[in-house]
Formats: sequence, structure tokens, C-alpha cells
Amino acid sequence: MKTQIKVDIVSDVVCPWCYIGKRRLELAIAQLENEIDFKVDYIPFELNPGSENSNQHLFDYLAEKYGSADHVEQMSNKVEAVAHDLGIEMNFKNINFTANTLMAHQLLEFVTNSQEKSKLKEALLKAYFTHNIHVGIKDNLIKIAKEAQISDEIIAQFNNTNNTKQVEERQNSIKKAGINSVPSFIINDQFLIQGAQETEVFIKAFTDISKEK
Repeated sequence: MKTQIKVDIVSDVVCPWCYIGKRRLELAIAQLENEIDFKVDYIPFELNPGSENSNQHLFDYLAEKYGSADHVEQMSNKVEAVAHDLGIEMNFKNINFTANTLMAHQLLEFVTNSQEKSKLKEALLKAYFTHNIHVGIKDNLIKIAKEAQISDEIIAQFNNTNNTKQVEERQNSIKKAGINSVPSFIINDQFLIQGAQETEVFIKAFTDISKEK
């Protein structure tokens, strides 16, 4: 029998390193899927909880946060290059807004199937980073979900049901556990990998865990 490994990914949909970490994890899973059965879930984490949607350009927002426009440009160029090597297109210069991501997490929480949730997460990340679609607007989220072939039932739940409390409870439980940065990868509720580590780091962790079972 294959080893069973559960991976809970703590991440946000406007976090570039979360996108990179997701891809590196997927590359590791692809190399080990003949030996290990993986179950992946996503745990909500808002980088800027309580923030409002705005028309402020992302670069301006980051420059205020980090204190230097030059530093922000260098940082974004580096991230875009790393992403490009993984087949991910990021276009920071075209993100002329800031987005509250609570609704995006609410949408994800309604999806219980692991593969569908991963597909939706990918669609949200690609919408934001590649196509620069505002992920803090409900109509946009519904369109993204439909294009990702999420069921009408789930979309209707998202459209008509307020699950804010559930999302906030999951976030709070993660923060109480001491996780305050993303991406973070919780393996089998026991082991923690923080940051968008190289694929080899994930492979080694999964292989070591598999050997112990």
C-alpha cells in the first residue's frame, strides 16, 4: 500500500511566494505520486486582514510598506524571474489596485474536493498575478470559479451564504499554532515547512516521512 500524506497549505491568493511554493510542491508530488498518496488542502491566511479594496497601485502600496520604490522594483523583478523559471507568468507592473482577499478565501472554503480546490486556487492565483484581475470583487470571483468549472451549487453557496466566521476561525487557529507567515506547509499535522522551499526540500521531507511509516 502507498503511504498516505496530508499537506495543508497556509497561503493567500495575492502572495507571490505562495504561488511559487504551490508549484514547487506540485513538482515534488508529481515525482512521488507512484509511491505516496497525497491529500492537499488550503488553509486561509489574509496577508492584510481588514484591508479595503482600493485603486492604489500595488507598487505604491508596497513602497509605502517597505519604504523604497527601488527596493520594491528589484524585489518584484526577482520574484517574476523565479516564477518564470517555474512556468508562471507574473505581471506586477499591471496590478493597479489592492484587494481584500477575504471573499476569495470564502469561495475556496466552499470547495471540499481536494483536486477541485487546488484547481480553483490555481485559477485565483493566475487571475491575479498573470491577468491582473481584481480578486476582491465578488463578480470577478464568480467568473473565475465558473471558468475553473466549479459547480453551480458551490457558486450559489458562495453567492448566498456568509461563511466569514468559518474562515476567520481557521485563520485564528493557525495563528494560535504560531504560524504567522506564508506560505507554510503542514504535513500530517506534525511537520512544518515554511517558505517557498525548493522542490528537493519537499521531496526529502516526504521521502523521510514515508520511510518512517
